Amino acid sequence: MNQFIAFLNEYLGKKAPQLPAGFKEFLVKLAPYLCILGILASLSAFRYIGGVGVYGVGNISFSWHYYSGVLWVGGVACIVLSCMALPGLFNPSARGWTMLFYGWVVRVVMTCLFFSGGGLVWAAIVAYFLFQIRPYYFGEAVLRPAMPAAAPPPADNPPKVG
Repeated sequence: MNQFIAFLNEYLGKKAPQLPAGFKEFLVKLAPYLCILGILASLSAFRYIGGVGVYGVGNISFSWHYYSGVLWVGGVACIVLSCMALPGLFNPSARGWTMLFYGWVVRVVMTCLFFSGGGLVWAAIVAYFLFQIRPYYFGEAVLRPAMPAAAPPPADNPPKVG
């Protein structure tokens, strides 16, 4: 897997056209919230898979088939990996990015199983953004502070009281 990551990093992170640094930093700050949104979307999608939803599990035997099983297993895996990524996305760390990458791999496998060309195009776009922000999670780039810190008053000129 490390060779695969290194290959993608070379072509999507280093050789591909670079996003502006400010936009990359914006994506790093937005990433945990997008991850939470993805978790909520995945959870809401479960009511449409396998007949489980508003009517409960009563009709599950009529609609459960191969696709539903793959969607359930893949969906649960994506949710678990996304939940594992959240702490490392709020405080950028290698573990957060890696869990996000593994979730992307699960989604790509599911997309291939369903022969979705549009899904593969979307996966390529997501991979590009994922590898563009990778340096911020591995310490190769540092987020700039949002606001510059105020300079302390000079020591020889104490503030006037009164």
